[in-house]
Amino acid sequence: MMGFKLGGLGKNISVYWLFATCLCVWFLFLHSLPVIAERRMYHDIPLATHLAGAYTVYLSCLINTLMTPSTKYGKWHSTVGKVGMVSGFASFGLGFYCTWLSGADVDPGFQVGITIGGIAQVASQVIGWRAIKRYKLR
Repeated sequence: MMGFKLGGLGKNISVYWLFATCLCVWFLFLHSLPVIAERRMYHDIPLATHLAGAYTVYLSCLINTLMTPSTKYGKWHSTVGKVGMVSGFASFGLGFYCTWLSGADVDPGFQVGITIGGIAQVASQVIGWRAIKRYKLR
């Protein structure tokens, strides 16, 4: 699509990547940050830590879809992926705690929906990890 080099990154930039990146930037920084600040969510340590993990896994995935192993920056792919994996599992655990166990007044419909989303995220991580282990070039 794009004729510039960027250490091989150009081949990974597509309309889909741009759309997902725009959605990510909008959701994480334009939509969510003002809500977090307005509701002072950063005072709730488990929730703030969950959100930090969620941001980390989201941005790790965004970065790793661009910096694939076949690019000049591919050596970072594994490190960023490991950070994303740990963040994703920790974020799910803390999110589950905040939603179901903390005693916070959470809407039951939100509890179910956000938990289904979290389970889907963890399942996707496990599927991705298994695929990496299965197809990893040695």
